[in-house]
Amino acid sequence: MAFFDNIFSAQNPAMRLGFKMHDGVSDFVARYLKQLKFGLLVLAHASLLGLFFPQFARDFGEVGRNLLLVIMLVSPLSKIFRMRILYQMMSLRRELGIWFAYLAIVHGVGYILDPEWFSVFIAPFVSDPLSIMPRYIFGIIALILTLPLLITSNNLSLRLLKGNWKRVHWLTYPMFAFVLAHSFLPDSSKGMGVLFAWIQFGIVFGGYVFLKMLAKNNFLTPLREVNEYVGQQYREYQSKKQIS
Repeated sequence: MAFFDNIFSAQNPAMRLGFKMHDGVSDFVARYLKQLKFGLLVLAHASLLGLFFPQFARDFGEVGRNLLLVIMLVSPLSKIFRMRILYQMMSLRRELGIWFAYLAIVHGVGYILDPEWFSVFIAPFVSDPLSIMPRYIFGIIALILTLPLLITSNNLSLRLLKGNWKRVHWLTYPMFAFVLAHSFLPDSSKGMGVLFAWIQFGIVFGGYVFLKMLAKNNFLTPLREVNEYVGQQYREYQSKKQIS
């Protein structure tokens, strides 16, 4: 416990700064939550303008993949660490998900709209569909799975589908897997690059599954003890702040 006192104590200046920064960001999100939701939707719809710039299709795809990682990780992390800011991010997942879907659409359609890319990479597959690279197959499947998630990301769909809404949104998990496979696999289907890509996929997706298991049952005793101790120190910090 002495080790925890030195590192995680509320008297530690670095820890106090961390608590202060957390509260500052969290208070800002709580105060402007509606505005943040609206702003994210504006950014999401504005990203569709990327269809007019197909040369940036790859960049939109990379941003979308990173955004999807944030969306997927925030749920298990919020349950593991129980931080207020992570719970607040959970309330932004719908808007972030819509933004990701639009980025994915711009990414996929952007390549089709690019005449040079279409003639080199798509046109040959029209006459011989079986020759398409696995990477592109995974990307197409991921985009197809994204569409029902986008269409049902609203309150009307939630009311109409009722219990089936959750079943539809279970598509998030295979979609996530296909996005990672599409992202990591190289254009070539041969060589050590493919093996290395699948190892990367296994590490990232396996890490996500591990976090989901931890979120359901935190079986790592040291991590559980650290969480409890930091929570205790945070409550002490809050009490002193209210007194002062």
